[in-house]
Amino acid sequence: MASTKPIRAAYSPTLDGMTAYIHAFLARELDEEARWRAHKGIADFCYKNSSIFKKEFLRRIGIQALKRPRRVVHKDESGAFVSALFKMDAECVFLLKDTYDMLETYQRKSGRGFGLLVNRMFLCRTEEDYFTLIKLVYDALIDAENLPAFEEKYFSAFQQLIERDPHFADRAKKLFDYVRTHASSDKILFVDIGFQFTFSIFCSAAMRHFGNVKADFYSYSTYPWLQEFFKKKYFSKTSEVVLDLELTAIKNFRISLQNRAAGTLVGFAIGDALGFPVAGIDAGDVPKFIDGEITKFTDNKKHPFFHHLKKGQYTDNTKLLILSARHLIKNRGFVPETYQDDLVSWGKGILRNPDAERWAGPTAITAVKNLIEGKRYFESGSTATESCSATYRVVPLGLFYRPFVKDGVEVLKKNAEISAMFTHNSEISKTGAAITALIIGNLMHGLLPEKAVNGALGVVGENVKTVLLIRKIRQAMEISKTQGVERARKEFGSGSPIYQTLPLAIFCFLKFQTDFEKAILAAANSYRDDTPEEKERLQTFSWEEQLQYAKGGNTDGIAALTGAFMGAHLGMKKIPKQFLSIEDKNKLTSLAQKLV
Repeated sequence: MASTKPIRAAYSPTLDGMTAYIHAFLARELDEEARWRAHKGIADFCYKNSSIFKKEFLRRIGIQALKRPRRVVHKDESGAFVSALFKMDAECVFLLKDTYDMLETYQRKSGRGFGLLVNRMFLCRTEEDYFTLIKLVYDALIDAENLPAFEEKYFSAFQQLIERDPHFADRAKKLFDYVRTHASSDKILFVDIGFQFTFSIFCSAAMRHFGNVKADFYSYSTYPWLQEFFKKKYFSKTSEVVLDLELTAIKNFRISLQNRAAGTLVGFAIGDALGFPVAGIDAGDVPKFIDGEITKFTDNKKHPFFHHLKKGQYTDNTKLLILSARHLIKNRGFVPETYQDDLVSWGKGILRNPDAERWAGPTAITAVKNLIEGKRYFESGSTATESCSATYRVVPLGLFYRPFVKDGVEVLKKNAEISAMFTHNSEISKTGAAITALIIGNLMHGLLPEKAVNGALGVVGENVKTVLLIRKIRQAMEISKTQGVERARKEFGSGSPIYQTLPLAIFCFLKFQTDFEKAILAAANSYRDDTPEEKERLQTFSWEEQLQYAKGGNTDGIAALTGAFMGAHLGMKKIPKQFLSIEDKNKLTSLAQKLV
């Protein structure tokens, strides 16, 4: 794999095995074409490295200068490469960022596969770590008579490495856990563009070490001096195009992240704004306030909590999401003590000016009052709540801590649970928040919707306190394939309990996963629909109290989460224009792009 950041130090003796191998290759009788290709490969390896490093590297392989590159136009074989992958009897896991374009093509063609952000940033603490992984490859090549012998030598060296170095053991275990949780096949093929299997074979060995999983590695191409030995592990001999393919994919991956992140936050706000006019209102009463179903932004001047909101404005659901986003950007991560200060500041603001409140919800308000009175974040939230509103605040965490960008998925899960704890300190509410953040993080890297949801469930696990939520989400996944939204509303309910809101939002997302408008409107029209027993229970409440204490009609929350999932999957560019008049669209877009 080519270097993508400068090496600050000089040449490392760790690379002696590599230089010796290249030196022996160049000593062979090579034609001009083969020699030029080798020189191009050496130039690619030295790409962006220091001049000191390059000079010493060339000296060690026995040449003074690289041959000047020729202008040769090669046929793009990446489409044929993906077609070849499609025919292989394994689920392909693409190592991002370099393979992003190929991942998208493979998914369109096959409907399977996923990306894994396992690269130098995740695996290596220093440049010397990177050289160590290269050394594993070339040490195994020495005296290896064939590919099986090489793989056994490499695996033995890999095991010794993770036994003596806790860092590499941690990295290998985290990628193993993620792949096992998110893969739908027991055969895995790690795919990279090139150049020398440094990371893809590490991933393959990790799967074998921790679970004896059948895993293999494959590349678009590899360095000329490795092509003869690894002829079964790569597709094209034109290794000289690899760097260009990598750089293009990295650029497109960056654009995709910004597009998906903006779609996530803006999509959330759109759902919030579409749903608030009918939030908490029984289906039979909806015609008193709006003309027909929700099809566009509207308002409800008779709503006791949202009467002051105009068309296209959002509620406190989005305000708290923005608070989380700003916190992550300002602190370069989630810092509980500082987050506590942020919530206290927000709470004091709405308590001083009730008109500034946009219905934050009784559980959140009570918890924030506890924080203002001096309680710490781990004792301020309700331990009995089943509410869903903590899920709104963790959406930005899914963007910032997407899998492997900072660490494995556990850091995202943990921070989502702590964030929820401030207001919703029950096991079921914290688990719902973690699932939400994990789904967002998965979608950001291009995981297909079902795999993103299923993978999140695999990470959080299940216990007696969360079994209802997990069961309903799995049910939502299943019935989204065959049933309509009316059945889902009756099956899950449309209330604020996490085991109603989150499964219904996931259903709408999966059911209409290619159509933002259909998904968001299905969610926003999920009115409260009281049963006879519920109507009898609510008789003693005033109309305003019914909106607070009824068991249905969380239209703003359901639609907001649906919008976030759809935005993370489809991106900002797929959001219909009629919804882009949402309040603070530019601010939300800017925050999203800063988060990634």
